[in-house]
Amino acid sequence: MNDDWSLFIVVTTMLLAMIYLCTYLQNIAVLRKDWVNLKCNPVYMLANSFTSDNDTAIDNFKNCINNV
Repeated sequence: MNDDWSLFIVVTTMLLAMIYLCTYLQNIAVLRKDWVNLKCNPVYMLANSFTSDNDTAIDNFKNCINNV
């Protein structure tokens, strides 16, 4: 009985991890494709500041502020 639950937990965890990974990769592809239109959205600006170097994030922020 205990082995059945262990197998269920492992399979479920792997399935959820695969779903999360596919969703994450799909979102990254959308962001890269439409970055020109999304780069001034505050949520994406925050995410970009975590993933890129400081100078790039600052330049992006200045560019968005100047366009307002």
